Amino acid sequence: MPKIVDHENQKEIIAGAAWRVIQKNGIEGATVRKIAQESGLSPSALRHYFNSQAQLLEFAMKLVVEHVEQRFLNMNIMVDRITLACAKEILLNLMPMDEERILEMEVWLSLSVKALNEPALKKISNDTYNLIFKAILNMLKQLSEVHLIKPNLNLELEAQRLHVLIDGLSLHRINCPDKITIEKVDLILEEYLNELSNI
Repeated sequence: MPKIVDHENQKEIIAGAAWRVIQKNGIEGATVRKIAQESGLSPSALRHYFNSQAQLLEFAMKLVVEHVEQRFLNMNIMVDRITLACAKEILLNLMPMDEERILEMEVWLSLSVKALNEPALKKISNDTYNLIFKAILNMLKQLSEVHLIKPNLNLELEAQRLHVLIDGLSLHRINCPDKITIEKVDLILEEYLNELSNI
């Protein structure tokens, strides 16, 4: 009886292998041969799941987004229960605070550079930017509705400021983890939210 292979699961395994290769060898070193080797497949077997390296990298980038979205779903935030502490947890979930999220961020940054010249990756990058901005804006609106932040704030501007802040912290956390520690990130976010606070 032939072995039944879960096609989508196998694609995720291959994409995970691509992440590890990108982390170890950079985006230029993420060849089909190396990714196939990392995933325990032959290059011809890998092509059964992805027709090209570009298609594989596109899937790998989408998988980062899916992981972030899943973390948000797992948090299951209710509008009437949001607090400043909860808002900080939402933001921390977007940042490289553990090994899994460090890997995701390193892969995302590598693919984002490649996206400058790859239209399919550029679209994913732009869509994700808009998705995260909307999530941050929605969070601020929830905080405003329960009167936890100052009235009359320009929420769209604050969402942009906060988006830039978490992007900057994430980049520095990847590049200088000894200086931008988990504790430092936590403190900076807490101080920012305290500045917005209406309490």
